[in-house]
Amino acid sequence: MIPEKGWVHDANDKGLGLPKSSSYVPLAVDPVARALFGYEALDRSGRLPEAFRGPVQTLIQRTWTNIRNQTKRNLDKIGGAEEAARKAFEDLLKGVPTKPQIRAVIHKVSKWQLLAQNLQTTENIAKAAEILDELHSIMSGLEGKGSATQLDPE
Repeated sequence: MIPEKGWVHDANDKGLGLPKSSSYVPLAVDPVARALFGYEALDRSGRLPEAFRGPVQTLIQRTWTNIRNQTKRNLDKIGGAEEAARKAFEDLLKGVPTKPQIRAVIHKVSKWQLLAQNLQTTENIAKAAEILDELHSIMSGLEGKGSATQLDPE
């Protein structure tokens, strides 16, 4: 039960902040306890005994906070990652591609794509995949023309 997909869509599509945990954490105590400790940890009504609710709720709250902070950081990073990937790709297209340029594009686009996948933003995932496809086409073309003359090893 990781809510970051909904968080990102709310934050991106509606201009809303990320949700507060106060409404969600108490609802997750029993399902999380069942997943962690099994059915035998629950009472006859399927609830975790009161003595264990506090520690489990603290664990859930800490996890919520970590995911929320990571999501915020990723939202802050994704724009810069896209810009860096696009710039590296444009630089690659300006002249004869070198191995370091190709490596830089692969690294930067992969970083951007990973952020997009973590945030589950389909638009960015598609854009990154498109650049990787174009890069693959460029590399295939270089192989066909004789990589020794077309690809500067520096």
